[in-house]
Parts: sequence; structure tokens; C-alpha cells
Amino acid sequence: MRSIKAMVIDDEQEAKDVLLAMLKKIPEIDVVATASDVDSAILEFLEHKPDIVFLDVQMPRKDGFAFVEALHTSLNDTTIIFITAYQRYAIDAIKHSAFDFLLKPVAPLELIRAIDRYKEKHKFDKPDIGKLLDNLKKNNKVKLKTRTGFELINPEEIIYIEAESNYAHVHMLLDREFVVTQTLKNLKSILGENAPLLQISRSTVINTNFLVSFDRIHRKCKLIAGQNAFELKVSRERLKEFDKI
Repeated sequence: MRSIKAMVIDDEQEAKDVLLAMLKKIPEIDVVATASDVDSAILEFLEHKPDIVFLDVQMPRKDGFAFVEALHTSLNDTTIIFITAYQRYAIDAIKHSAFDFLLKPVAPLELIRAIDRYKEKHKFDKPDIGKLLDNLKKNNKVKLKTRTGFELINPEEIIYIEAESNYAHVHMLLDREFVVTQTLKNLKSILGENAPLLQISRSTVINTNFLVSFDRIHRKCKLIAGQNAFELKVSRERLKEFDKI
């Protein structure tokens, strides 16, 4: 089999280096280009025309889906393998459009399986870029009021919320953080069913998608989002909530 031309797009240098090191160990893979943002990635793609693009979903300014949308008509002969930290809406859109994906941190065995799936892609449905973009557009954003205006956010990207009187600090993916002029009760009502939120104390709500462990003795829970980890205190009154997860 001829060599497979690959491209890696990721704004996190450490994650990109790890993936490149793994790809280097696969004989048939020839990495022809890398990029750290969508704009430079588009230029590199058009120059090198890779067979596979390993595409990070979460990137600042423009995300991985913006890359797909920009090159919509040029991707017919290219396989996109999305790389993402767990985000339910993104993974659902990817799967329902017959694209492949890998979860961060990428495991070597899962990477090899993805390459094997690429080699046998004639057995799978052809990815539907139009359907992918339509599915993503259906993902409704929520408007949260701030001191100076508002923030439009995807509730799935909230890691946790800390309340302080009539204000709340919202911590999100990509180290995004802002203060909203709304109470915690009001926020939970606005966000509704758009994110799996769990109240762990009088002032803190977490997104259980990022929950990885719970220490009942020390009353702490741990969240991991991408490269960041958070330890948050759980009140005695909320201990039972973790038994329901």
C-alpha cells in the first residue's frame, strides 16, 4: 500500500507532539503538514492535499468545524478524524454524519484502529459534510447576561459555575471564564436540559461530563477538561447526589 499522507491540526503543542510521535511509529503514515489554527491549516491543506486530517475540535477563535466548513467542497478525497475532549453535542454530530473521531488524550491503540478503519473505509458510510454542519447548527446556544452585555455559550462547554451573591463565575473549556449577573438558581433554570449540571454545594454547580472521581471521605470531586484538572469541595448536604449518578 502506498504511504498515507497525514496532517495534524491542534493548537495545543504538547498534544500535537504526542500525536506526531505516535504517528511516526506507524510505517505507512507520512505526516506532510501540521498547523495550530484554522487559517494556517487551510493553506497547508490546499498545498499538501493530505489523505487524512487529524483535526482538533476545540481551538480558540475558530474551531475544527470551521475548517471543515471552509473547505467543504475540497474534502471529497480526504478523511477527517476529529480529536476531541468529551462533548456530547459534538460527538453526536460527528457520529451521525459518519465521521470518525478520537477522544483526548489519544490512546495509541485507538489511533491504530482509526488508521485501520481508514484503510477499510469502503465498508463504511461516506461521511456527509453537509449533514455534519446542519447537525452542528441545530446545537442551540444560550445567552447569559454580564455586566457589560452578554455571552453566547454552548452549555455543554461549561465545566463548573461558582456563585457569589447575585453574581456567578462561569468556567468553560479553552480557559474561558466570565462573570454573569445572574443567581445560581436563575442560571440552572436558563440552562435547563442543555447540560448535565449537578449542584455540589450551595454555591457550586458542576458539569458531570467532566467529572472523573469523587472522594466521599474528604468531600471532594475532581473534574478534568482537556489539560486542566479541578478539585472542588462537596457539601455534606449534597453527598447523596453522587449516589444517583
